[in-house]
Order: sequence, then C-alpha cells, then structure tokens
Amino acid sequence: MVFGTTEAQVHSIPVPTRFVLLLAAPFLVLVIVIPTPPDIAAFPLHQAAIPTPTETYEETSAQAHALRREGATLYERDDFENALIKFQEALALFEWIGDHEGEAIVHNYIGLIYRRWGKYQQALEHHQKTLEISRETGDREGEATAHNNIGAVYQELGEYQQALEHGQKALLIFQEVGNREDEAYAYNSIGVVYYYLGEYQRALEYFQRALPIFQKAGDRYNETIIYNNIAGIHHEQGELQQASEYYQKASEIHIDIGNRAGAADSYTNLGGVYKSWGEYQQALEYYQKGLEIRLEIDHRAGQANSYHNLGGLYDSVGDYQQALEYYQKGLKTAQEIGARYGEAHILSGMGLVWYGLSEYQQALAYFQKSLKIRQAIGDRPGEADASNNVGLVYIKLGKYQQALEHFQEALAIYRQAGNREGEAKTLNNIAAAYHNQGEHQLALENHRKVLEIVTKMGFRYGEAQYYNNTGAVYGDMGEYRLALILQRYGYKRPYVDL
Repeated sequence: MVFGTTEAQVHSIPVPTRFVLLLAAPFLVLVIVIPTPPDIAAFPLHQAAIPTPTETYEETSAQAHALRREGATLYERDDFENALIKFQEALALFEWIGDHEGEAIVHNYIGLIYRRWGKYQQALEHHQKTLEISRETGDREGEATAHNNIGAVYQELGEYQQALEHGQKALLIFQEVGNREDEAYAYNSIGVVYYYLGEYQRALEYFQRALPIFQKAGDRYNETIIYNNIAGIHHEQGELQQASEYYQKASEIHIDIGNRAGAADSYTNLGGVYKSWGEYQQALEYYQKGLEIRLEIDHRAGQANSYHNLGGLYDSVGDYQQALEYYQKGLKTAQEIGARYGEAHILSGMGLVWYGLSEYQQALAYFQKSLKIRQAIGDRPGEADASNNVGLVYIKLGKYQQALEHFQEALAIYRQAGNREGEAKTLNNIAAAYHNQGEHQLALENHRKVLEIVTKMGFRYGEAQYYNNTGAVYGDMGEYRLALILQRYGYKRPYVDL
C-alpha cells in the first residue's frame, strides 16, 4: 500500500561552521515546513461524517475515501488545518466500517501534519498506529513507511539511535519488496542520522546511494535534498568550493520547480558559504532573502534557523546587540515548537556573544545549557562543540585543568567521527590552554599537530592561524626575532584558497 506521501523521510543536514579559535555554533538548517500550530480543539470531528444506519458499507466507504482524497489535496497545498478536519472525518468513517487499510493511510497523514506542527508526541502516536495496522494486515510497504516516518520524528527529537533503528528497518523492507524510490528515501534518512552522529563518511555513502535513484526516477525535488546533504558534508569538512557547487545545483532546481521553501534553504546555505569565506555583506543578503521567504510561508523552524544564522553573522562582525536580538527571536521560536536541537545551537550562539563581550560567567551558563541538551539528545558532534566552548571559558577564568578536560572530551569525539576540522580546532584550543599555563613546549607540540591537519585539508586560514599562534608562543619564550618572522608570515597567508 502506498500512503500518498512519505515526505517525513526527506531531510537535509545543517550548514557547518568555519575553522575559528572559538567554536561558532553550527547553523541550524531544517527544511521541513512547520506552520504555526493551530488550536487543535478548534477542529473537532464533524458529526455529519458519521453514517446513518440506512447507509450501506459501499456508500460509507466511498464517502470516507472521498474525504481522504480531499484531505490529501489540502495537505499538498499546505492547508494543514483543513486537511486535518477531512482526515479526522475520514478516520471516523474508516473505523466505523472496519477499513483498516484506510485507517492506516489516514493515521499516516495525520502523523505528518502533527510533525510539521512540531507536535512530535502526537505524530509518533499516529505513525505507531500506522505501523500496528500495517503489521496486522501484512502490508510490508506500509510497515516500512511507518518505520521511516517514526525514524524521522526521532531524528527531529535528537534521539538518533532510535531514528537509525527505524531507518534501517524501513530500508530492509523497501529492498525486500523492490521499491526503489522509497529505498532512496531510506538511504537519505539513514545518511542524515549518521551525519548527526558525526560519522561523515558513512553519511556520504548513503547520500551517494540515494542520488542516482532519484535522478533515474526524475524526482527533482529529492535530488536537491541529496545535493544539499552532500554539500553539507563538504562544508563540514572545510571543502568550501565543492560545497558551493552542490548548493548551487540544489538552488537551480528549486528555482526551476518553483519550490519556495527549498529556495529559502538554498539562500541560507549559500549565505553560510559566503560567511565562511568572510564575505559578510553577501552572506547577509542571502540570509535575509531566506528569512523573507520563511516569514511569508510561515515556516517556523526555518525562521528559527534564519534568526540563528543572522545572530551568528552579526556576532562575527562585532555587532553584539543585533546578534542577541536575533538569537532571542530564534530561541523563542525553537522552544515554542520543541526543537531541542535548534535550541541547543542557539544557546551556544548566545554564549558566544557573551564570550565576545568578556562576560565569561554568562557565556559559561549558556554553553553549559547547550551541552546538557546535546548530551540528552545524543548529539555527539554538538556535544564536542559545546565541550570546546566550555573549555575556552575556563581558560578565560584561569581554570586550565577543567579546560583541558573538556577539550580532551571534544577531541575524542572528533577523532572517532573522523572530523579533521574539529580535531584541528580542539588541538588549537589545547595548545592555547598550555600556552596560558606557560607550558610552551606542549603548546608548540599541539600547534604542530594543527599545522599537519590544516595543510592536508588545504585550509589556508588555518595555516595562517598556526603561524600567528606559534609566533605568540615563541614571543613569550623570549625568541622575538623568530616570533616576528612567524607572525609576519601568518599575516601574509591568504584567508581563502580556492
């Protein structure tokens, strides 16, 4: 059985940060449209939908399917409030006549609507109902679809192991029944989870398995999602030119097919690349374009994303008041829709602002809140970022041992994930801790490890930081001539090498 849509399977990954001494929180990019949740009590079941004793099974079944089709049409138009009314009426009729297949279809749609509204518990209840009915009726494709949609909800909740388990179950069933397009959905969903778990190479492998299937099927929308996700992996690893190329491919298709939400995502992603290149005015223009669209289409998760990104951009240029205002807007939105992953990112961003203002106790409080959420939801890459940020505050507070403990925790996570950029950031921070303690040789040793990594990555900005930071260590050791040579060399290194 095909449920009309398995849209909950399609996800994209966030835009990462650039290599910096202080870890900026990764950008939150959520592509699922989540309108403002209505008052559900305002949409009761309509009594007119309940059949009279004189109606036949065939008449009631026809009425139920007509309501289901109307609901599906409204759903495709993003009219979720009215779609829910139709689906509730259809569900009452399907239950009345004992049409379990119809019940499963409608439960699936209702689950998708609740997920779009950020009402995750209700979404899980309806997708679980679909799963139960599909198992009872022996509908293998319906069972796989339910697993995939349940996994999608868990992924948004940050419960990645649960998401991975359901995604793998869906993939196995789709392969068994020979459903290639839904198999591609499952590949993408699993790839997204591996991304959040910090296993980037495995994530890339799953995205690359999905891409040719979507291309062969002529599914241009989902082709853009895969391009976006592949770009996100390259961006995370500092491969900006490759990231830009894939984001541009996605952007061209979104514009061509008239997908406004997708266009907003593309603008946001390209803004992230320009920010990484240090071209802040162009980044601002792209971020604002994305926000305008998200406000127009009432994409609340996207709005939280845009506010977060704008906050980070203003923080980068030193406009802290503007940064805090945007972060506050983003935090309020993320909390209202229950987006804990986004909430954690925004809390980190606010901590960065207070750090820039030298308000270290305030910064520590925000970083620790972020760390606690990331640990609770199993966000390992985010946990590493938050641990790094907490460590940097401890350096400023003169608590070097506590700083080193947090850096070592972050380093272990980055190395396990194969995240070379994160590893370099953390080694740089470890070197800074030793430098501040007067442990010059240990500082130099860690700086050399940084140089080895950033040279292999072709990351010229990282190389410039190495020479500047190493020069500072030699200066404190009294070797002023060598310090001057190194720092002059660092200042001459280009920040971007494409």
